[in-house]
Amino acid sequence: KKIDFSYMNQHKNFGMMRISAASTPLSMNTTTLCPFDWDYLVNPYSVCDISAGEHKYTCPETGKYFFFFSARLTNASYNDENSAAVYVNGGTSPAAAYSGGFNMNGNIVQNIVFGNSFIYNATAADYLQVYMYTYGSGDSNMANNTCLFGGWQLD
Repeated sequence: KKIDFSYMNQHKNFGMMRISAASTPLSMNTTTLCPFDWDYLVNPYSVCDISAGEHKYTCPETGKYFFFFSARLTNASYNDENSAAVYVNGGTSPAAAYSGGFNMNGNIVQNIVFGNSFIYNATAADYLQVYMYTYGSGDSNMANNTCLFGGWQLD
């Protein structure tokens, strides 16, 4: 029997977005939505919404999805704690998180990268968003081109 690539490439509902320019400084002691604003050529199923205030991946069908994110803070010195998390449907309980818990008071740390990948059992219309949290006295920015979020449906 002949097997062609269409049987092996079963990924559907995939998309990825990223931040194209460094964000404005994050507010201290606040959870901030990552402002993804670029999905050039990596959103064929229109699952990524990069409009202002949204910045989300919406699951069009019920099923298992594989997600990944990477978030980089720049100018992060003197922050006592930094973390990143993925929230579902705007809730405060993360589907997946990477909590740094860094104590950098007095350290000269310019860049911190958070990242994670996970499988999530979604229902149709669930949406996921990446949030950053920073606590301390420094001014941090979300870096361009290295803050990204995406996923695809597994079944």
